[in-house]
Amino acid sequence: WEGYQLGSFDLSGARLGGAKLSGADLSGADLPGANLQRCDLQNANLTKANLQGCNLEAGDLQGCHLEQAQLLSASAVRGCNFGAVAWEGYQLGGIDLSGTKLGGAK
Repeated sequence: WEGYQLGSFDLSGARLGGAKLSGADLSGADLPGANLQRCDLQNANLTKANLQGCNLEAGDLQGCHLEQAQLLSASAVRGCNFGAVAWEGYQLGGIDLSGTKLGGAK
């Protein structure tokens, strides 16, 4: 799945745990309730993606584009690597960031 263009697809409830999605274009994708646990999403484009209730636990989102993505408190993000992710203007209130890595995040 590396480098694939999956943007604007409805992937709600998809089971993609452990998938290699580095560099994938998921911009505008609908992912509510999707299981992306332990996924490699390095440098993936999740701009404007709907990640509400998505399981991203222990995922590698290093260098990921999350501009205007919907990531609410219901999303599971424990243990994620968010290194070098741009969070400009993003509100993280109510999200459990236990065990997450934010090194180099902006």
